[in-house]
Amino acid sequence: MVFAAVLYVSCKKKTTLSTDNCANIACKNGGSCTQGFCSCPDGYELADCSKPSLSRYLGNWSMHDSIVGSNKDSLLHRSNVYDVTIKGVPGSSIDFYLDGITGNSGYYNLPCRLEDTLTRHYLPLEFRAADLYGYSTPRPMIVTTFLGVVNEGGYYIHGRYIRQYPLADSTVENDTLVYNAFKQ
Repeated sequence: MVFAAVLYVSCKKKTTLSTDNCANIACKNGGSCTQGFCSCPDGYELADCSKPSLSRYLGNWSMHDSIVGSNKDSLLHRSNVYDVTIKGVPGSSIDFYLDGITGNSGYYNLPCRLEDTLTRHYLPLEFRAADLYGYSTPRPMIVTTFLGVVNEGGYYIHGRYIRQYPLADSTVENDTLVYNAFKQ
């Protein structure tokens, strides 16, 4: 009888397992845990949201671009190789500046923004410069779009951008360029 009572109590004993999958998960930079996984805020990635997404872009790049569309036929298929620098905007995890576009050091602080920072993987991200006012020195230029994709290792970007130059006769030169860039 005692054996049966012990066996009955043993079988009825409740086993308590933790149902809180987030008990030992620490999400950084304002991330939140749901069902054992961190959901990262814009601009952060990795399993614990510890890495700024922007970090793979920062630094010096060797840029190769070619004009694939223009309202000036004489410019089509012109290529250029030059260096650019990508630097972060202080206090932001998604905004950055591009210096040296078109190979001219006078074009600096082109404002850009990471448009897709939801993934924690090195999947294609897009960055875009919108409404750049242009420059008075050197020649005035406006970059209307700047799109790019970075590879998994963070050392290669390719994409396209559109630039406009206001001309003296009140018209605008529109050029579409494709580019690839390698981290130095």
